[in-house]
Amino acid sequence: MDIRVAYKEDIDRVVDIMKQVGAELRADLKFGPLMADDLEVFSIDDFTESAVIIKARLKTRPIKQWEVGREYRRRLKQAFDQAGI
Repeated sequence: MDIRVAYKEDIDRVVDIMKQVGAELRADLKFGPLMADDLEVFSIDDFTESAVIIKARLKTRPIKQWEVGREYRRRLKQAFDQAGI
């Protein structure tokens, strides 16, 4: 997945939050068993006119990538909101 964040954000902090949310999802009783491995964050993948793109990957059980991915994004948005990102 591609996570876009503003240039003003501290990328190390963003990556830490992404990893934390991934770890929490992996420990979740509902979503954890659907994940085949921990979240992988590859750091900065690209730059656009208005955002830095951070590449990450969630490995899931077959055909569960959409369900897990949607929940990860929902939780990540909440974590970013709490962090002021």
